Amino acid sequence: MAKKTEHWLNVLKERLASPAGSGVPVYRYFAEVFSGLIAGGLIRPGTRLPVDREFAELVGISHITLARGLNELRKKGLIERSRAHGTFVAHTMPGNREKMPLVAVLFDDITPEVICSTIFPSLYNELAAQGCRMLFYSAAGDSATQSRQLIEIFRNTGCIGALVWSIMTPADLAAAMACKPTNWPLIFLNVHSEGPLEADSICYNSGEAVFELTRRFLASGGEKVKLCVSGDYQNNPPWQKIKAACDREFGPGTVTFEPAEFLARQWNDRILVLTNFRALNMPKRRNCVRIAARNDRKGVTGPAVYFHLPAQAKTAVKLLQRRIASPQSAYRHLELPCSLLNMGQLDLTSGGEK
Repeated sequence: MAKKTEHWLNVLKERLASPAGSGVPVYRYFAEVFSGLIAGGLIRPGTRLPVDREFAELVGISHITLARGLNELRKKGLIERSRAHGTFVAHTMPGNREKMPLVAVLFDDITPEVICSTIFPSLYNELAAQGCRMLFYSAAGDSATQSRQLIEIFRNTGCIGALVWSIMTPADLAAAMACKPTNWPLIFLNVHSEGPLEADSICYNSGEAVFELTRRFLASGGEKVKLCVSGDYQNNPPWQKIKAACDREFGPGTVTFEPAEFLARQWNDRILVLTNFRALNMPKRRNCVRIAARNDRKGVTGPAVYFHLPAQAKTAVKLLQRRIASPQSAYRHLELPCSLLNMGQLDLTSGGEK
């Protein structure tokens, strides 16, 4: 545990053991002391707290008492609790949230892949750290819906910028961009435009990762690469762009899309599968590379194309802040590199049926 974290935990434990809390229920005194440490700056906004049982042991109180104390802090808006992401000290104190500027975040959909990835909480935390509130939109996988949402945001005078995970077709994107005010801060997280675009973009060069894996596999004697990806990939511009580039590079039909059901089939050694479906409840197969998006690459097991989404979120929010502070017409289109992890576990030798 970091030295700074140990310090505030030690201070909290000492004060809970002091006579000052006599006559006050322990859970209530815990909440009062914790609140004071936040106000005094010893516990910083956004600090992640230990898991409850460990936290209780570290400060010398029972698990039940801790739970009651944390509930008091939650009701006051001083902490935020989530089953998926744990317990954090709130980035902003109650009474200040309504004064924070709004930044819209547009996602393609709310799916298990999105919820279990790190992009959503990373964007939320980065925006909060910059003093902004998130105004969240989900297009439910529909291009026209996302286009209408973006137009609505452009007309929202309380919104100072937007971050978009786009699923818009070229026509829907053009319709939305026609309504964009000049120099309005807008950043795309997953796609570059084919032509001039009055917006910034910060995305991963997933196309190059697909190219590299395909080149390696074909050179080893393989024949086909199958993309088993979630969502409406047939109408998803980024995936279609990668597919078209692969057709030009390796010949039509070398790289093709397959539905999720393909993952449950048997395929021979001359086929390489790339998938962004989570590994949970999926059989372990040779010649299968997963597209992983996590916070810690140590948690990625097996061959994977690795995207460090917290780094993308941090870069995007920093660029958004610069765009808000200094509007300009020269837009930036950045491609972050992917990492190919655990490739030594991948069997790239062609052969017969498994």
